[in-house]
Amino acid sequence: MIFPQQETTWDEMHDTFALYRAEEVARHRDAGRTKTQAAQRLGMTLGNLSNFLSRNGIPWTPSQQGKRQ
Repeated sequence: MIFPQQETTWDEMHDTFALYRAEEVARHRDAGRTKTQAAQRLGMTLGNLSNFLSRNGIPWTPSQQGKRQ
């Protein structure tokens, strides 16, 4: 649940939002998308996605690296 019914602190809200972002990114990774495809669908640049992955320790194995569509 993103917005709990009980009162929360600022830190709890910050942690919840960070968890939501990480889950969304992981969902794109688990769908077998490339980082480029995921970044486009998330509305961000590839550089920003790569920075997010690095800062949050989220692994991303290249699934289609080097393939042209």
